[in-house]
Amino acid sequence: MTPRRSLRGVALPASLAVLLLAACAGPAADEPVDTALPTLPAAGALDLPAPDLDLGTVGTGAPVTARESGSASVGFDAPEDVALIATLDCSACTGDIALSSPDRGSAWGTGTAPLTATYLVDLTGPAVPDRVDVAAEGDWTLTLSSSEDLTAVTGDQTGTGPVVLRLTEGGSHVRVTYTPAATGDELVLRVVSEADGTATTSGADTAIDQVMPITTPALIALDTDGSWSVQPQP
Repeated sequence: MTPRRSLRGVALPASLAVLLLAACAGPAADEPVDTALPTLPAAGALDLPAPDLDLGTVGTGAPVTARESGSASVGFDAPEDVALIATLDCSACTGDIALSSPDRGSAWGTGTAPLTATYLVDLTGPAVPDRVDVAAEGDWTLTLSSSEDLTAVTGDQTGTGPVVLRLTEGGSHVRVTYTPAATGDELVLRVVSEADGTATTSGADTAIDQVMPITTPALIALDTDGSWSVQPQP
């Protein structure tokens, strides 16, 4: 099982500034002095409106699905030890697509419609709630599921566009190739060990052909509009 906790990151340390003001002569002897510190919000809390949709609990063997049109926020609950996969059917969409989570600062899933793709949900960040924000034009369907429900693959894999592969067999290395779809396209590659949740992230905006160490079983997430191949190596 891939610990999702390792994908989350830790809460930001709270920063507290206390301003002490005192009159030159000081307070009178019988005047009460308020020494209470200001109340801080709960660690990791975000002041957010309710999501447009709330899908309930996601778990292994228990996916949840949202159907919506245009941009919307999708809330859910998931155990800490579940790595989540987002499967987006935006075949009826037009324009650019982005999947993100509050307080992430940038999208963790992108694409150009029409497309159907899978993404590794990124909930890293100090105060990221269980929520996916979908930015799209047109009707779409989003399914959230456990990575353990992904069909395992072995051997060489090739394709185009965003994908998450669950590689269960192979050697101690993997060869990854990537060819951009057009000028401005880029690749964001994430490899997550299912044993301990250790994750590595790399990126490229030009064609690559590289070999990297890997411990299987592992999740390999490729976010790109371009073409790619994944080949297990000794």
